[in-house]
Amino acid sequence: MVKGKGVCVGYAGAFKLLADKAGLQSIVITGGLNNLNHAWNKVYINGDWVHVDVTNNYKNMGVPYYLYEGNDEFANKLGYLVGTDYWTDAEINQLKFNSVKENNDYYVQGNLEVDGLEHFSSLLEDIMMVTKPSVISLRFKDGTMPSGSDIKNVIIDKVVKTKEKYKYFAIKGNYVIVKK
Repeated sequence: MVKGKGVCVGYAGAFKLLADKAGLQSIVITGGLNNLNHAWNKVYINGDWVHVDVTNNYKNMGVPYYLYEGNDEFANKLGYLVGTDYWTDAEINQLKFNSVKENNDYYVQGNLEVDGLEHFSSLLEDIMMVTKPSVISLRFKDGTMPSGSDIKNVIIDKVVKTKEKYKYFAIKGNYVIVKK
């Protein structure tokens, strides 16, 4: 990482070093992501161990805060699998680092999770008109994702209505990213 090169374990190790310096309890998790070896972190925040993947947040997945303060169930849905090769039996049996709360999730905390096309439409318009960020990322709750063409039509409508210069959008799983 010092020379500007590294892979996931380097990113996770650097994050742990910085978290430790900031006084946050953190660990490096090794395991897999979509059947490939991978490393990421868990941090103890608000009474819960939450996942943080500094390697894949945005750069590799194209989704801002892809796995940021998510719980174990959410991480599993995204394809993360915690390995057991490097943990002691006592740590595994104690379930010492389990994460179950949903309130730390970036999209839940920021009210950026929507439950249908109407909710998506109104929230997108509010964000475009009020904060006008260069990147907007929203997540649909499970089972509420409309068709891609419906999402595209809403985005075009909001760009025309707000006169903001958003030129690009992408749909990745339950995520919709709109960029200037």
